[in-house]
Amino acid sequence: MQERGLLGEFSNVDQLNHEVWKAIEHDLTQLRLENAPQQRVRTGVDLLVQPGSERELNNYDSKGKPRYRTRRWLDIENRGDVDAEQVVIRPVGEESGVMLITGGNPTVIHRGQSRRFAMELFGGESDPVVNVSWVEDGKTRDKDFHVG
Repeated sequence: MQERGLLGEFSNVDQLNHEVWKAIEHDLTQLRLENAPQQRVRTGVDLLVQPGSERELNNYDSKGKPRYRTRRWLDIENRGDVDAEQVVIRPVGEESGVMLITGGNPTVIHRGQSRRFAMELFGGESDPVVNVSWVEDGKTRDKDFHVG
């Protein structure tokens, strides 16, 4: 069994280290790894929408007590390997309780990039949902995201 592995006694740590590397190099030659690059699977656009918020000091009341307000936003990240073009974000439904603060123009979210969109939540009667639409390979796609 000693001949097949590292079972045995070693006089010092350097000897053990040498034997470990020798075993690793042996295993690598046995695997016969090819130098050919592995073919990547195309994933396309993969959007992730995450709501965020932060409490900040707004002003002080007449007694000197601080008043705060909450800033809210949506981070949209393209985790895919293709750019998302003509990206538009809209609240879903009249009573969604979401108001988006955007320029209203479509944008591009490049692969690996994220964008932040300001939003406000107000007394809607349902769970806040936004719809994100984009163009991928000439086809329009869209998806709903719950952001409450």
